[in-house]
Amino acid sequence: MGRAPPCGGYFSSRSASAFCILLSWRCCRRPILHIKEHMNNATKRSILRWIHLVFGIPIIGYVYSPFDQIPNYAPAVRVVFLPVILLSGFWMYSGVIFASVGVTLWLGAYYLSGLKAGVLSQVALFIARKTWLVIRARRAKGPEPVPLR
Repeated sequence: MGRAPPCGGYFSSRSASAFCILLSWRCCRRPILHIKEHMNNATKRSILRWIHLVFGIPIIGYVYSPFDQIPNYAPAVRVVFLPVILLSGFWMYSGVIFASVGVTLWLGAYYLSGLKAGVLSQVALFIARKTWLVIRARRAKGPEPVPLR
């Protein structure tokens, strides 16, 4: 006799299918439809570019506003707009993992030690990333041959 489906066969075909899709199981009642899980890369880049541009507008206002109005902009720019710009820029540059690490590092260093530490943390992050990429490329290349004499 055949095995019972993971959903136990207790659900109607529609709810069993939804349950199995949710848990990534194959159900005997209804085949799992191929759901497109990922967004097209061109669409993702376009969305990230627009986010980057739109959230850059308040920073331009912050930089070019009269000096007496800067305290009105400062908290929003430092806590909201700059991290969003960092996230979208890093995401376009190197992917979502690098972006989340970069923004987390920026916010932590900024809150704990100020602006200079935040900028220094970003420089250190880029140096660490470049070092990691060079090491990874050398390992993929394989060991260099030893010259014979």
